[in-house]
Amino acid sequence: MNSNQKGNMVEGKAIAYYTSLGYQVFTSIGDGDVDLVYINDKGKAIRVQCKHGNYIKTNITFNVYCSGPNMKTKTYHGKVDEFFVYCLINKKSYIVPIKKVGTGKFTMRTVAVANNQKKKINWAKDYQVAEEGGLAAHGC
Repeated sequence: MNSNQKGNMVEGKAIAYYTSLGYQVFTSIGDGDVDLVYINDKGKAIRVQCKHGNYIKTNITFNVYCSGPNMKTKTYHGKVDEFFVYCLINKKSYIVPIKKVGTGKFTMRTVAVANNQKKKINWAKDYQVAEEGGLAAHGC
């Protein structure tokens, strides 16, 4: 599956998720900074960037920037409110607020660390979307 196909799949998952919550969802056309916007239950427009999560060993990672052959690398800070991440390997979705990420890659751990480290770890379960619709940490 190429990156365009992965992106389309993640966007479809995001649309299905936000619509299942009863939110109005609007999508952008073309390659822009925002993949979709939904109107939350407070009437606020939330800008979402959809990302495919790469499962590497015990981590799920995604880029918090965009780049391409004919463009400068740029961050999403100030352009989106949250990331909707779908991991094809474990078939789970995650919502990560922009305020939780830096400017490179964001990593979520799926299992405990070998050295028992507990602090400064982004646990995937804290961002995971519940199967039935709903989220463990939506609004964090």
